[in-house]
Amino acid sequence: RHYFIQSNLRLIPSCTPDNVMPPLHYPSSQQAAISADQMRNGFHKRNNDSLTQKRSSSTISSSSTKSRGSKRPLERFAGFLNNRKCKDIIIMAGAGISTASGIPDFRSPGTGLYYNTSKYNVTNPTDVFDLKHFNNNPHPFLDIIRDFIKSDKRPNIVHSFCKMLQTRGLLLRMYTQNIDGLEKKCGISSSKLVEAHGTLDSASCCKCFASHSSAWTQKMILDNKIPSCRRKGCAGFVKPDVVMFGEELPKKFYLYPKDFQKCDLLIVMGTSLNVEPFSELVNAVPKMVPRVLLNRDAVGPFFRQLS
Repeated sequence: RHYFIQSNLRLIPSCTPDNVMPPLHYPSSQQAAISADQMRNGFHKRNNDSLTQKRSSSTISSSSTKSRGSKRPLERFAGFLNNRKCKDIIIMAGAGISTASGIPDFRSPGTGLYYNTSKYNVTNPTDVFDLKHFNNNPHPFLDIIRDFIKSDKRPNIVHSFCKMLQTRGLLLRMYTQNIDGLEKKCGISSSKLVEAHGTLDSASCCKCFASHSSAWTQKMILDNKIPSCRRKGCAGFVKPDVVMFGEELPKKFYLYPKDFQKCDLLIVMGTSLNVEPFSELVNAVPKMVPRVLLNRDAVGPFFRQLS
């Protein structure tokens, strides 16, 4: 099966390494925020027969239903879910799912975190999230984390969609790159959630790895102080357990092979698929499992197939 996401977002085909898809022409609008109407009207499904018959594809409009019957795209997808065609869904999510909540992503020109690091006088924007740089100068990272700690942002409709899948017993696991905690705020249980890039809810020393109170660490950061290890004989910096470049991902992440072999639908949302090893998960599902990308741009294997 092949699935397509559509609305004011770009239309991205599902693909597998051995399934070369025809190029698509995209709608011009590329808004990242997703409204309720867009979520209802943005999903288009094609079967293998139609792909074989129509190897050249034109723009697929959310308002166009001439060849697909009266049901709109997301209504068709809702029917797919309601009919229990899949029961072990995995979601891979990045910062893009939180932009509608007012939290900037990393790579969007002008608004992304990487485009606003010039005040820190770093050679590369990613240095702010590099462990070596943090140990030399923790201030840039702590400034950014301070904004996350102070944030009162709320989950949006994308998070509600993920919660709905959990409520209906369809969510096997949600793998997120986000540290904003909105997945937990919307009610995704800890057993269903893998925070691949860490969390603000715990803290540890970067030198001796001793655990520290998250409340104490966050208070120090909010008071514009650098948390230092309180273990005798150690003078390392303490930070929330957010994974930086140069650090290992949480152990829970590396249990993914079992999940992805069981997965019967993979939904990828709001990510550039630029950061490994998270980006490689998209290829971990069995060959015939449908993969759906809901994104502003084609990324990873979706982009390579279109190219």
